[in-house]
Amino acid sequence: MARPAKKPPEQWENEILDAAQNLFLSKGYEETSVSDIMQAAGGATGMFYRCYQSKEELLNVLVKKWAVMYTQKTACLLCDPQITFSGKFAAILDVIREMSSQTIGMEAFFTASNEVILNRLTRQMTSVLAPLLASVLDKGIEDGILAIENTEFYTNYIIDGSLGALNRGSRLTRENIAHNLDYLPQVIANTLKIDVALLTNARNGKGANQTC
Repeated sequence: MARPAKKPPEQWENEILDAAQNLFLSKGYEETSVSDIMQAAGGATGMFYRCYQSKEELLNVLVKKWAVMYTQKTACLLCDPQITFSGKFAAILDVIREMSSQTIGMEAFFTASNEVILNRLTRQMTSVLAPLLASVLDKGIEDGILAIENTEFYTNYIIDGSLGALNRGSRLTRENIAHNLDYLPQVIANTLKIDVALLTNARNGKGANQTC
């Protein structure tokens, strides 16, 4: 009888990542062992260490995957010179809202066991969103919409406040987060001293699935 074909390393990496994601969100990061992950992935523990040096490294890869998932569409929208300041800012807000409503089990983050995941995701999202938002604010200044001088300060202020709504431990549910995020446009508009309509206007027909 012929031996079953061996899986390529890339397939093992993806299957281990998928198994870890499911376990982290259902069981908790701290409570999930490498053995648990490999049992779910259907492989030996040794295979894990051929793909990842540690559970922590796997977590870093997973968090980057989530951050890219949330921001890749926005990056494409922001690179389009035909989209207005309003449309670009709306895209940023959509990414932040999506973090609270996507079906990757956000409620599972708000447990003591998954605090490490939430903190790392927040930091990763900050590093990804900061240059994108800064470019939007620069566009607003260039178009004469914004009268601000310290773009870096406003960028950090807006991101910290927005993502802070997602990082409140077990006190918040997905529904509560979504409710809080509904107020973000008004809060940001007050901070930038502009009409909130500038942050909530349509994107001139440009869809979120558009690519650069």
